[in-house]
Amino acid sequence: GTSRRRPPPVRQRRTTVSLDRIRDPKPKDTMAAGDAEALTAVEFYSGLGGWTMALEGCGRRVDVLAAYDHSTVCNDVYAANHCVGQPRARFAKPSQRPIEKLSAVDLDALAADVWAMSPPCQPHTRQREGLAEQRRDADDPRAASFLHLCALLGQMVAPPSTIVLENVVGFESSHCCALWLKALYGCGFTDVQQYHLTPTQFGFPNERPRYYGVARRRGRGESQSGSALPVLDVATALPRPPSTSADAAAGTAGSVVGDHLELPRSWRPSEVCSQGAPDAAADGSGGGRATAGEVLPDWLQPWAVPSETMSKDAAWCFDIVEGSHARTSCFTRSYSRFVRGTGSILFVPKTSGASSTDGAAEAATDVNGDAQDAVAVGNCRVGPDALRAPELRSFGDDWKARVHAGGVLRYFTPREVANLLGFPKRFSFQPTLKPKKAFELLGNSLHVGVASLVLAHALDGSSEITERARGGRIERGLEAPRAAEAEVVRGDHREAKRARRMMDEGGMT
Repeated sequence: GTSRRRPPPVRQRRTTVSLDRIRDPKPKDTMAAGDAEALTAVEFYSGLGGWTMALEGCGRRVDVLAAYDHSTVCNDVYAANHCVGQPRARFAKPSQRPIEKLSAVDLDALAADVWAMSPPCQPHTRQREGLAEQRRDADDPRAASFLHLCALLGQMVAPPSTIVLENVVGFESSHCCALWLKALYGCGFTDVQQYHLTPTQFGFPNERPRYYGVARRRGRGESQSGSALPVLDVATALPRPPSTSADAAAGTAGSVVGDHLELPRSWRPSEVCSQGAPDAAADGSGGGRATAGEVLPDWLQPWAVPSETMSKDAAWCFDIVEGSHARTSCFTRSYSRFVRGTGSILFVPKTSGASSTDGAAEAATDVNGDAQDAVAVGNCRVGPDALRAPELRSFGDDWKARVHAGGVLRYFTPREVANLLGFPKRFSFQPTLKPKKAFELLGNSLHVGVASLVLAHALDGSSEITERARGGRIERGLEAPRAAEAEVVRGDHREAKRARRMMDEGGMT
């Protein structure tokens, strides 16, 4: 018979990737003018894109390479605001891939200069104080992804140069934070700072006290994994903001509540409501009449506190503010569903003036929330304690009657809450998203203005990033020689792991 020649064995194709390519994934010939100083970032737990928006206002050009979040709703909102129609967008939508499934190879391939994150706060929230069985800290399943990131840092060839983290006050005393700091110092993040900051410190009319961590890497050679970790104080103020961040918080700083409203600041009883009395609403979502015989205008009716809510004793706990105030309380995901500790509501005075947008009649309290003895609003009198803080308010129904004699209490709209949280004007929710869902997403977000200032500080000139920016490439201070190359087997990460291990040991063959 005819002999057949045996075909040569199929060899697995190998691709050699230079470390220069890992550091600078964007081809040089496609770099636009002015991109030489551009940085790259990854946002974990991206939500609505709070850190992405903060990066836009931090005073530096930073391109977001990837974002990760498990929520389909959040990712849809993120994509609509930060991906669709955005010429600088590097991806179509945040990834829903679990962070626990990411590998060091995946993150090395991104080669991001900055990591920004707001890990789940439930394991550390102060609302769980006294409930030891619910405050599981590092044992909480929701902390698993964050602890996985801690582990990945020490496994990476090229970890980021700067990391910023936001969480609730109390995170700094958690076991998760201790593991986080150990991971940072173990791979060269020797410049680590911790802060307790709230927006009112910077002139934003919202209270949202949060923990912020800033970590900057000084090179793998300065690892402190074998020595005692330093004890870090938690500062309550940022150092003097760098000059490049002069406009970082310009959007809402130094303003009052009324500057962030999309609806009129007062209303006239003569305004006509075409849809009839709000008390007739079947779902009870509309507010009640201000006084007998008066009907709320169409723009006010959907946001007025329902009569059923006002009739409950819990209404005594409402934090009431006015347009002239310079603070609102922290908005949580339960805003408009619960009363206590979920966010402020707005007193909208009625006026007999010619214009419903005239705010002159609303000064029933001073900016500290202290009510005057009796204040005339239109032809009615509000006081003496109707608009005071709950702890200063006399319990009973008298204060409700006095409030309604001078105006109406309403919830802030989702757009107004976004304004108070420093979101840019271009941000929007899909029209199909229900307000309560929007409140939930906003309550889980961060204050963009404060985050911008933290980033501006983190990316200031003392950072390794700016010190090593040369020719459009960000040098990361790797100890491996520049000529070293990492062999990557396509479809198999084993060679990449071997290359990373050899580089950590001091060289490659």
